[in-house]
Parts: sequence; C-alpha cells; structure tokens
Amino acid sequence: DIKVGQKTAQAGWQGKSRMAAARQGIVDGFTNSSAEGFRLEGFDNRPPVLASMDPLLDVGGTEKAKEKTVKKAQRIMLQRLPASDILAHFIDVHQEPADPGEAKLESTMA
Repeated sequence: DIKVGQKTAQAGWQGKSRMAAARQGIVDGFTNSSAEGFRLEGFDNRPPVLASMDPLLDVGGTEKAKEKTVKKAQRIMLQRLPASDILAHFIDVHQEPADPGEAKLESTMA
C-alpha cells in the first residue's frame, strides 16, 4: 500500500480539518513523502527479512513494548523506506516458503 504525493493531506478535502491536515503535514516531513514523493503505508505477506526487522531494537526490542507501540514503530519504519528498499523487499522471494527450522530440517526437502 503506497501513498503518493509529497503532501498527503489538504484542509477541506473530504472533510479534513486544518488541524488534521497540519498534523499530517508533520508526518509527511518525517517520512519518505518529502524525499521521494511517496511512502509505503503497509506491506501484506512481508518477506521474512522485512518481517524480522525490529524498529525498537535500540530501546529494548519489541518484547518489552506494548502492542500499540510496536505497531506504530513498524508503520514508521515502513514509511521511511526509500524506493530502492521497497522494491528490493517486494521482489524478495529467496526464502519462500518460510524456513522450516532446525527441528524439521532433516525431513524437509528444499
């Protein structure tokens, strides 16, 4: 899910208030919208390398954080990805299907 445009909110457009548009303008400044004119909002069926990224690693990891905080941090991580990284993760199929793990390695054929 990619949101296109350097400015992704306009006051008065579909009932958006000036305050909500200003708040969205601040978000746009921190994301890839201001640099490349679009940002990644969501990613269904993420490849394992993208799913394993922990945006809260520097502050103790996702295990210690609340679910809402983890969700927001992952969303911000996606919104800041440059186009080259988005494309690299989109075409990443080298680990499909998922790694079976050490326990099933002897009985699973690649």
